Amino acid sequence: MTQLRTHLLLLVLCAMIPAMGLSVYVNFEQREAGAKNVSREALWAAHSAALQTGMIFEKTRHLLREIAKHSEIRRTEQPAADEFLKLLLRENPIFETLAVADIHGNFVANARKSLSHNISDRAYFQRIIRNRTFQVGEYALSRTTGQRTLHTADPIIGADGFAEWVVVAALDLNVFDKLREEIAQLPSGATLTIADRQGTIVYRYPHQEEYLGNSLPGDSWLYMSRWSDPEGTFTDTGVDKRKRIYAFHRLDLTDQKGDIYVRIGIPAETAYFEANEIMFRQMTVLALVCIIALMLTQLVGNRLILDRVRRLMIAARQIADGNLTARANISHHHGEFGQLAQSFNDMAESLHSREIERKQAEKEIRLNEARLESILKISQFSAENIQELLDFALEEAIELTDSKIGYIDFYDEDKQEFTLNSWSKDVMKECAVTEPCNVHQLKKAGIWGEAVRQRSPVVINDFKEENPLKKGYPEGHILLHSFMSIPVFSNHRIVAVVGAANKPSDYNYSDVRQLTLLMDSVWKIVERKKVEEELKRAKEAAEAASKAKSEFLAVMSHEIRTPMNGVIGMTDLALMTHLSSVQYDYLQNIKHCSYSLLNIINDILDFSKIEADRLEIEKIGFDLPDLTDKSVRVLMAKCQEKNIRLSCEIAPDLPKTVIGDPSRIRQILVNLLGNAVKFTEHGEISVSVKPLGKQSKHVCLIVFSVKDTGIGISADKLEAVFESFTQADSTTTRQYGGTGLGLSISKKLAQLMGGDLAVESEVGKGSVFSVTLPLEIADTPLIEKTAATPEILLKGSGNILIAEDNDVNMLIISHLISKMGFTVIKAKDGREAFSMYKENQIDLIFMDIHMPETDGLEATRKIREYENGKKYTPIIALTADAMKGDKEKCLTAGMDDYIAKPFKREEIIEAIKRFMLKA
Repeated sequence: MTQLRTHLLLLVLCAMIPAMGLSVYVNFEQREAGAKNVSREALWAAHSAALQTGMIFEKTRHLLREIAKHSEIRRTEQPAADEFLKLLLRENPIFETLAVADIHGNFVANARKSLSHNISDRAYFQRIIRNRTFQVGEYALSRTTGQRTLHTADPIIGADGFAEWVVVAALDLNVFDKLREEIAQLPSGATLTIADRQGTIVYRYPHQEEYLGNSLPGDSWLYMSRWSDPEGTFTDTGVDKRKRIYAFHRLDLTDQKGDIYVRIGIPAETAYFEANEIMFRQMTVLALVCIIALMLTQLVGNRLILDRVRRLMIAARQIADGNLTARANISHHHGEFGQLAQSFNDMAESLHSREIERKQAEKEIRLNEARLESILKISQFSAENIQELLDFALEEAIELTDSKIGYIDFYDEDKQEFTLNSWSKDVMKECAVTEPCNVHQLKKAGIWGEAVRQRSPVVINDFKEENPLKKGYPEGHILLHSFMSIPVFSNHRIVAVVGAANKPSDYNYSDVRQLTLLMDSVWKIVERKKVEEELKRAKEAAEAASKAKSEFLAVMSHEIRTPMNGVIGMTDLALMTHLSSVQYDYLQNIKHCSYSLLNIINDILDFSKIEADRLEIEKIGFDLPDLTDKSVRVLMAKCQEKNIRLSCEIAPDLPKTVIGDPSRIRQILVNLLGNAVKFTEHGEISVSVKPLGKQSKHVCLIVFSVKDTGIGISADKLEAVFESFTQADSTTTRQYGGTGLGLSISKKLAQLMGGDLAVESEVGKGSVFSVTLPLEIADTPLIEKTAATPEILLKGSGNILIAEDNDVNMLIISHLISKMGFTVIKAKDGREAFSMYKENQIDLIFMDIHMPETDGLEATRKIREYENGKKYTPIIALTADAMKGDKEKCLTAGMDDYIAKPFKREEIIEAIKRFMLKA
């Protein structure tokens, strides 16, 4: 009996071993599954948080580029730039500050306050100067606000390809608070960490201020920084000494990899909690079974015990083999064995339920991964237009929901109208509708329109069932077995409806959720694509308009100057003949009117050049007092005619030699003086030039003032006088003449030179126009030039070749040169000019540019190639091309000088002096 009991006890214990092994095995599997599920959950949350983080930096990059385009920023007009940045800062509270720095790191504009900070020691600033691309900085304390921040910067590239300015935006680290939503559904104890390229913590949730600015633990940072893929998972101990399962996503925002790291951490005990609970219950049950078995062994016979133990073992083996539906076939009325069997069956049922839940969770995770993969493929899809993008997105949606067919309809809430946009490829293979309709009214739509009426998804898994909302479909329409439709919202309005049909199994909540999330992301991509296409069209239209304007300006400049050259030149020739006093006066009036017309034409062309951004400002050294004196002398005769006193006051401390554009400064002064003389009938006009102060060591502010006692301007018209084609009073134009462009051009020229033009006036008492210009003080004085020889008609000898296709222009210049004693050789185009050059001994060539057969540039290049090693012949361009870059094109082609039409006799004489009468 003792031996039997021993055998029974051993048998009972042996029967319990498989159950214990099964429990351990299941617990191990559950621990592994729990860890994998937590890793996937963390990876999904990290990826989602990284997407939102990337959007923050993309918005920052877009804002910096918009700031760079602004005119006050590009001109670095500090008050206006500061105000502009302040406005942007109020509209974009995610930033601590916005600023603009020069290439030396000094702030030239700041949204907070004008502080003299320097950021040249910042690593991101050094990278942006070196690489000239958008940069993301490292964790730092802002020198402007003293707050913890993360800097971003974008360069403003100049015409030379190098950075001229740097636009800086300091992010308020609280902007990452919005990422909390990504861990809201995660288990308790989950953390969100954002680190910079050096592994420094810039944000952590839950907020623990003592961690900010510290480095990530060594193992975590080494793993993330050395991992080749942009995302991954690992287990490590956090800064709070708590073991977690981490998932990270690396953001490569610039040309430097690894600008930002987003890390999600979930406590490790969360992954094993459920497995530990099950293990505890299983061990409890097993312990109970052991106790009951031992008691039964003492109370019942060997046969009864062995039979029931055998049944339990069979069930246990089936479960161990993966058949979680197996149960112990022992009635619960059989005492402790029945209870043990019931407990065993409960355990098996629990395992079965857990297995079903695990498979469902894995399926959901796979769907989430598939949706994220679809979004990634759609965002990377290179589509020519939105239609291609939506077609591709629809195929992804069909694959994601395991459907056979699908469609996308645009919806207009105002018209309550559907417009078919995309349909799946398989639809047209089976659809036999002869006259398909692409536009449908909501009131005529059947059950497929319920997604709009209910403003929520609609699912029908048995389309054959009767439904009062059905209205049928046209003959030949593809048969539907199951159907799902979701509305797509934008700004709380339905903009589209997406449908999928004929899934082999039933549609469920997961299908609706995945399709809704997918299409919500797709629509954001579509709206961004629309904006990009609109911007592209606007850019192309602006470029086309600018090109057309520039081409028109060049043609008009050439076409106007050519006949003007004839008028002025023929007048000069006539004045050189024997004339009566009346004839001389008439011709002088014609010449005066011609130059007046030329001034108007030049004003219009200057205005057009400014508008087309084709006017260049020179920087050369010149004598400032001398320029002022000569500008005043131009109007001296007119003042004497009107009996007006003209005075000029030059401050004794005015710099003598400065660097700037003397011709444009002279143009402004003569324009202001001309207006003063025109609108002043009696009294006086005074001109003053004085230094206002120094902007820097080498730059001085100079103020030119022109004061008159003329008719004056009313207060409500002061700003209007600087507008194009506008004068203070329409009657002024009729009484005094003029185009209304002079002051507009003068103001724009002053602004192009970094200054401004202002006016103070009172009706009947006169006006004061003041020009303020920053001019660089020259380090060395100018070398005084010898006085020019008096204008005389030179006498010389030699052959001068003239290439000109306009008969009038040919007559003018050939007659002028002939009177000097030179032999003129004529050519009507570039081909003939090259032939004449080869056949004759030529000492000088005047070459037109626009000619038939061969133009002047090509003829010049041929001459330079031909004369290689022979006598060098000077070539002077004589052309009506007077736009920006025309002179450079002539010099590049091999010409020695450039004279624009209409030319003056003195210019021709001076050119012959320089190239033929050298000592």
